[in-house]
Amino acid sequence: FSGTYVTRTNASTLNVRDLVAFAKAMIRGSRDVMKPTLNTPAIMRVGIHTGSCVSGIIGTKNLKFCLLGDAVETAAEMESSGTPDCIHASEALVGLVSDEKWEKCK
Repeated sequence: FSGTYVTRTNASTLNVRDLVAFAKAMIRGSRDVMKPTLNTPAIMRVGIHTGSCVSGIIGTKNLKFCLLGDAVETAAEMESSGTPDCIHASEALVGLVSDEKWEKCK
């Protein structure tokens, strides 16, 4: 417990800070994983966006948790077209954690 009281106004910022910290840790951790046949470090791409989505359990025999919505599609597109070992963040996300050291993509 960090001692920070969560209110409706700062909950998004706290969640985004945790998500960015998690993304950084994933990228750092991926460098310790070696690709078996190539014997080179794994490379990770991350895309983060904020917005509305719907979640739910799909299926009856093989249950699967899914996130659906435009925000999920935007993050997926950012990740798939992104530069390896980088966190690609939307302008909406950057606005919530503007004190992070972001570099603008060219």
